[in-house]
Amino acid sequence: MVGGDSLGMNITGAFAIPDFVPGCKGTNPSTGRTNALQYINPDCYIIPVAPSQAFFDAAAPLGCDGNGTAPAQSKYKAYVAAGNSPLTCFNLLGNDPRNAIIGPGLINLDFSMTKDNHIKKISESANLQFRAEFFNITNRVNYAPPVANDLGSLDVDGSVTPGFGALTKTQVPMREIQFALKLIW
Repeated sequence: MVGGDSLGMNITGAFAIPDFVPGCKGTNPSTGRTNALQYINPDCYIIPVAPSQAFFDAAAPLGCDGNGTAPAQSKYKAYVAAGNSPLTCFNLLGNDPRNAIIGPGLINLDFSMTKDNHIKKISESANLQFRAEFFNITNRVNYAPPVANDLGSLDVDGSVTPGFGALTKTQVPMREIQFALKLIW
């Protein structure tokens, strides 16, 4: 997330890399959450936490700037009262490593058959070829990774962004079958 100062704290870039909850399973296939396939588990992401009270209390830009304006303090207090860490630091980058979550796999099986029928009555080289091609013959749904716009995991108040990690597109089309006849002479 870029810019914004709705909490009275510097939150530039803070939620692009959130903290990852240790021991949490990052992927959550087929949960049916919010009537869509929720691939990334949003419960595994939190707003970054300061490493110590001294770091938290340091003046901005070094610390967490927890002494923001009155609206920011009330939102911060509400966030902590909801059971989150009192060292929550809205202007820190989190510990979620690069490539920590691998997208859904891709299995695509195509199949083709041909049958040559030599027609001697027309000529010695006459051939009527029948061809059948099956694309994605297993008709497996191959979901595309979550859309980049839906990867901001947390709003400025720490709640999960709607649509975060939801699989909404596929990588390959559904099963397609095509037939062809070819006359060769």
